[in-house]
Formats: sequence, C-alpha cells, structure tokens
Amino acid sequence: MLSRRTITRKLNKGVSKSLLSFARYNHSITSTTTPASSQPHIELTTFANGLRLITDSTPGHFSAVGAYIDAGSRYEDPKAPGLSYLRDRLSWKSTEDFTGQQMLENLSKLGGNYMSSAQRESMIYQASVFNKDIDRMVGMIGQTIRYPIFSDQEFQEALQTAEYEVAELAYKSDLYLPEELHTVAYKENTLGLPLFIPQERIPLVSKSDVIDYNNKFFQPQNTVIAMVGVPHEYALKLIMENFGDWANTTTTKPNPGIKNYTGGEISLPYTPPLYANLPELYHIQIGFETTGLLNDDLYALATLQKLLGGGLHFPSEVSERDVFSIIY
Repeated sequence: MLSRRTITRKLNKGVSKSLLSFARYNHSITSTTTPASSQPHIELTTFANGLRLITDSTPGHFSAVGAYIDAGSRYEDPKAPGLSYLRDRLSWKSTEDFTGQQMLENLSKLGGNYMSSAQRESMIYQASVFNKDIDRMVGMIGQTIRYPIFSDQEFQEALQTAEYEVAELAYKSDLYLPEELHTVAYKENTLGLPLFIPQERIPLVSKSDVIDYNNKFFQPQNTVIAMVGVPHEYALKLIMENFGDWANTTTTKPNPGIKNYTGGEISLPYTPPLYANLPELYHIQIGFETTGLLNDDLYALATLQKLLGGGLHFPSEVSERDVFSIIY
C-alpha cells in the first residue's frame, strides 16, 4: 500500500482567490499543519473528492512530481491477472487532448525524465523537471491518468510489447526471481498474484477489460499526488487546474484482500544466457515475511538491512568465489 507519514497542518490564511472560488463550487479542502522545525516543510491537503496532495517545499533547481494510484496486481481477479501491467504499458499514449506522438514530443521537451510503473500495491507516475516546467508536467500526468483514449492501435501495440517482454522474462533474473518468489510466498492470493501478464492470458484480454480496470481504480479517492520543490499554494493551484473537476464515479474503495503467507520453495531449470558473450550464472533469492510499511517495526527492519550490507554487498570471503549478493 502507499506509505504515509503522520503530518498535521493548518491551512495558511493567505488562501488565493482561486482557492476560494474552488471551495464555493463544493470542492472544499481540509488540511492540517506540521509545527515549525528543522525538517523540510511538509504539507498535506485532502480535497472533497478524496484526492490527497502532499508537498515538500524545500527549494532546489528541480521539481519532482508523482501520482500514486491505490491499484496494482494485488487487487486483480486471480482468474484474470495482468491488467495492471497492461494499463501501465498504455500510459503516456493518446489522450482526449493529445495524440500519442504529441504526448511523446511534449514529454521530450520537458526533459524526458518521466516514468510509470505497475506495482503489486500501487500504480506510479513520476517525473522530474526544471522548476519552470512543473505546471506542464502536472498537466501531462493529469492527461495520462484522467483522459486516456486506449486506441485500438495502441492496445494492439501494448499486447505485442507484452508478448516480447514476457518471453524475455526468464532471461532477466532481477525481474523473474521476485515474480516467482512472490508466487510461492503468497500462493494464489493477493501479493502472490502475477505482476506480469501470463503468456497464455495475452490472446484473451480485451480492450474493454483494461477500460473497466481503469474506471474502477483510477478515481480521485484512490489517488495521492506528491510534489517536491513546489510551494504548497502553487501546488494547490496546479491540482485545481488539472484535477479540480475530477469526480468519483464509485464510492467503493479497492479491496486489498487478506494476504495469506504460505511460504515454500521453488527450483527452476537453468536458463542459458540469451547472448553468447554473457557469463553463465545461477541465481538464488530468499525472502522472509515481514510487517508492512506502516508498522513501527519497519525502522528495526531497515536497520537490520543496513547492517547486512544494504543494497549491494561484496564480502571478501564470498567475492573470491564469484558470488554477487543483494540485500533489500
């Protein structure tokens, strides 16, 4: 699920006229404020439609923006997986206001530092731009989240991309092992549902399946937008311009289900390297059930991870045996 931090804020009395007019049209805002401290100023606003905006106004040469949707493979029908993956592959395509080519050109003019990703418990849209371009980038994210067209051509291209990526998955251990590990750890439930669309599902999925998925999960009440390097009041203005009239079409919140850790093990046959000049490597991944991101034990877990090497680890006694290990 989306991470959160305990924050409170009192809305600044100097609310702009645009904010006041926005409130008059039944888009009232509620908010709370962090007391002054040496930490970056973090502010949170929750809009009447449920959309949440959080900002860290620490100044810098660049601004960052992200939109996080409460969706992902965990929420999918176990009998019809892969829709989060396909929705991600259809991001940054044609919208009601831009063709796919225009979308790519606009993003390139903004520096091209953008991404989207389907995860097990979220859909992520992120970008970093020069400060002067933050309004345009928020607009691009708003377009791909709110107004996708899902043209027939782009849908077929997404299926072709899926076929290629899934066929190569077995050769990419950094993607393949976590997929198999979750499948074993949470067998046939929640976090164990496939993130990548299964090969046999590709011919069966229809564009209407993706549209239904989009309409179900891409709702303001399921969305958090975060900005770094942007004053909160200016961020409010950008949200009103791009998301202010976004209404929920359902009151039902996504049901994450009850995760059931089953554990177990799996041994996969050796897959030769895809290209002859690559070394022959064997891969192993070990996972342990832990608490979630919202549990206080996260800090002890992060400390343990750091003590064990944290990220990349090359102990001298194993490096001599050509062992490369990662702890995360």
